Amino acid sequence: MKPFVDNILRHLKQAPMLCALCPLIVGIVVAEWTGIGVGYAAVALLLFILLTLWRGGDGWLMGAIIAAGALSVALRSTPALPSQGEMEIEVGRIVREDADVSIAEARIVAYMADGKVHRSRADVRLHASGVAIEQGDRLRAIASIRRYTDENDYTRYMAAQGIVAQVFISHENILLHSHSEPSLIARLQHYALQRIQALHLTPDAERLTRTAGIGDRSSLSSDMRRAYTLSGGAHLLSVSGLHVGFICIVLNVLFALLTLLRGGQVVRSVLVVGAIWLYAAMAGFSPSVVRAATMFSIVQIATTLYSSSRGLNTLAFTAFVMLTVDARTIHDAGFLLSFLSVAAILVWVAPYARARRRLLPSHSLWRDVVQRMAFRLLMAIEVSIAATAMTLPLASSLFGTITLWGILLSPILVPLCGVLVGVTILWVVLPIAPLQTLVGWILEHTATTMNSLSEWAAQSGYLTAEVGISQGWCYAIYGVFLLLTLVLWALPAPREKIVFDFAVRNEPQGE
Repeated sequence: MKPFVDNILRHLKQAPMLCALCPLIVGIVVAEWTGIGVGYAAVALLLFILLTLWRGGDGWLMGAIIAAGALSVALRSTPALPSQGEMEIEVGRIVREDADVSIAEARIVAYMADGKVHRSRADVRLHASGVAIEQGDRLRAIASIRRYTDENDYTRYMAAQGIVAQVFISHENILLHSHSEPSLIARLQHYALQRIQALHLTPDAERLTRTAGIGDRSSLSSDMRRAYTLSGGAHLLSVSGLHVGFICIVLNVLFALLTLLRGGQVVRSVLVVGAIWLYAAMAGFSPSVVRAATMFSIVQIATTLYSSSRGLNTLAFTAFVMLTVDARTIHDAGFLLSFLSVAAILVWVAPYARARRRLLPSHSLWRDVVQRMAFRLLMAIEVSIAATAMTLPLASSLFGTITLWGILLSPILVPLCGVLVGVTILWVVLPIAPLQTLVGWILEHTATTMNSLSEWAAQSGYLTAEVGISQGWCYAIYGVFLLLTLVLWALPAPREKIVFDFAVRNEPQGE
């Protein structure tokens, strides 16, 4: 039994931030359940920090981390808002534009109540009827507010994200509408949109390019959203870790020659990290993009400072930072799905794929090429299975839909999405006007192929079911996944087993 426990402890020592992430989550859950105030959480955090410095020991440090999670929850308490009245609203990113109604992310900066002006920073979802709004606009209006309550999973999800209410206004209730100068972010988004429109793509191809390439979901139709959801490709429509990862790969390839210079690795990392955050600004600094940009910035810096980087430890560190800054992130579906899928790949697929690759025999050049292609295809299938299996319970609990198409289509849709994102960003950033026809042809055929595959899978009716599981069953399934992971960690590492087998086969035999 001791060797198995030692193997588990060895994996945990290689990912210390994973050990720190667990008590932070405990603190967040306890604070949400008890409703602890800012004062109590702050005093508890200070007390545990002092005890850690005075007495030392992992127990006091764990208490400090739990208190930090509780304080992160307390600092994001839901503000009080009237149900109706005069208020000033700052318009954020436009989410959807229909014929009569525009939906946008917004913030109430002030409201009238009891004859007084109250300042606020409440994030809301704005529904503007008959009003042409743009990002950065300021509205003073008589508006009605519908708070998110515990009526269903969607409203609980929105409330947990910090979007506290829906605000409804119409053109006859507008008291003042000021169009401010567009911000740098808005100008970047507008420039990127103009570059895409200059390619004269078909409407569906342009919608997908705008959505997956630069995070502009305002033109995304409900039919396209449903097709990608049922085909297991919904994550391709939300700019997140996958898309930022594509950008990171493209940029590292473009700047590869810099590594030949002295200090070139540092210069390349600075350029890549700067470009990643420029892309995040172009995509509107949505929460999923900020999470992804943070993670890949950490990965880029870690690979520069160290010869190797522990993927699971980096993933846990990113989650730790983001949950400490805003505990509501733990309820964000994009964060949970991205974290779980990447964790499944790092724990269930990557170690065994590396070990299997070391065992590949060396043959002629052509046989080596065929072997490597077969290896990459097998790994793509394993990644699809692991990511789908890990996210299936959560998707069923949140959205009431189970689809297995992701296992079959992800090895096709993900590389196509990589081509679409990479080519789109190169077209937006670089002055390659002579290649407009070629870029348009690539994006048109890539987007059309992705749309056709998604629509075919959605219309087939196979491998998709409307099944929703309760939170209790969801937790139970992830408990089983945790036990499976611990069993895998308890076994000898793939590299150790290979070395052991090699030593046994080559041990001198007695006469």
